[in-house]
Amino acid sequence: MTQLINGRAPEQHAAWNRWHAIIAALLALLLLILWFSGKGPGFATSGGSCCGTATPVAATPVAPAAEPAATAPVDSDGDGVTDDLDRCPGTPQGERVGEHGCPCDVTVQLQYKLDSAELTEADMAALDGVAAQLAELNFETGEVGGYADSTGDDAYNVELSLRRAQSAIDYLVTKGIAAGRLTAVGYGEANPIADNATAEGRALNRRAVFRRADCAPAPTAAAVSPIPAANLYFEVDKFDLPTDTAAALLPIVEYLNANPTAMAVISGYHDPTGDREHNLELAKNRALAVRDFLMKSGVAEGRLDMAKPVETTGSGDLQEARRVEVSVKP
Repeated sequence: MTQLINGRAPEQHAAWNRWHAIIAALLALLLLILWFSGKGPGFATSGGSCCGTATPVAATPVAPAAEPAATAPVDSDGDGVTDDLDRCPGTPQGERVGEHGCPCDVTVQLQYKLDSAELTEADMAALDGVAAQLAELNFETGEVGGYADSTGDDAYNVELSLRRAQSAIDYLVTKGIAAGRLTAVGYGEANPIADNATAEGRALNRRAVFRRADCAPAPTAAAVSPIPAANLYFEVDKFDLPTDTAAALLPIVEYLNANPTAMAVISGYHDPTGDREHNLELAKNRALAVRDFLMKSGVAEGRLDMAKPVETTGSGDLQEARRVEVSVKP
């Protein structure tokens, strides 16, 4: 006798299970189709019912990433040439510079042989460095100013310093600097940078200064800026700087910093009383004291011209005669 399962014959029960499986598979397939079409469970309609037309959910807008702020070029040494173009960083304040930020005035200590324009081995080595710098900077034109110490006659020192400047140029030509780019000028014992009373000072004063003429022009503001001048009055037989020196010279320092091609002229005066030679030396020392102050204030030595001491009556006022005038050549 056949055993029944839930009241059905085994063959009937197996067929029943197969139909259950087929129906379940069809329902699962239907739900999957509804899900992918956006009409399945979890997609609510505007009326809150299931499986109707889906209501799209607005995406939260994402703000675009902010672009990094542009960084302004930096000019660390304040020479007017930004660091990315500056080949000579750390230029002292107040020096003239070319388009690559390198100094326009280069001082070279040249010892020379005694009473001669012949270069020593040390002089040639120093000029080798100058030649390399000029070649790298695509140097165009300039001046070589020759200087001497105070030993000997003034006129002879001017002629000697000229020959010395020319000998420096002739050597640079052998190192590849084209002839005609440099002009020799003899300044004699003018513009001393050290005390001629000592051997060390005289050695420092025997020098050559290279002044490039291919530097950038002065800023446009130079044309409208007032040109400053100053008079400094000294006590009798003294060359100590007056107490108002800093305030009196500040406009000149600021003008020179703003106008890289400008020069300052320092002129010492003395009254006619007493020994003339002593007065000349006193006026010279007063002018040197002013020059040293300007150099300590950041003005390059090559931008300071020292005029010869002059005797004056000061329009009858002897204190007016005991002065140093500082003027500016734009």
